[in-house]
Amino acid sequence: MKVALVCMGNIFRSKVLEQYLKVKAPDIEVFSCGILSKESMPEEKILMKEVKLGLLNRGLKVNIKRNPWSEKAKNNLEKSDLILTATKDIRKFLINKINNKNINTFYEFINEGEKEFEDPFDYKKRKQDPEKFQKGFDELERLAQLIANRIK
Repeated sequence: MKVALVCMGNIFRSKVLEQYLKVKAPDIEVFSCGILSKESMPEEKILMKEVKLGLLNRGLKVNIKRNPWSEKAKNNLEKSDLILTATKDIRKFLINKINNKNINTFYEFINEGEKEFEDPFDYKKRKQDPEKFQKGFDELERLAQLIANRIK
């Protein structure tokens, strides 16, 4: 089974969830990407450094790179058996852009309803919320376990 995880920038939510899922469900092929272009994230290097440090502190793989929106990402999404998104807006975007309708939010898939995983990066202020960022790792680990259990 191939599972795709999608958020805005593919720096935190989908990227960290991907790393947790690879540990919790090693038999599942996992791919992550963002819906923003490379150019739309000038803070990428700083943010990726923070994410890598957070992953390292949790014993997870840190050799990661961002997968922004591209034709390759679109093709990978279309070939996925399941697509999970951080928010309903991202799900709507994908429904209109790709030929794959098996798309749910993280929380819909685990039957926790209409909740959304809020990005700790504030795009208007162009700054990270440190508290949301730290709490996000724990929530992404919880989500990875529930997603892995549901897929198995």
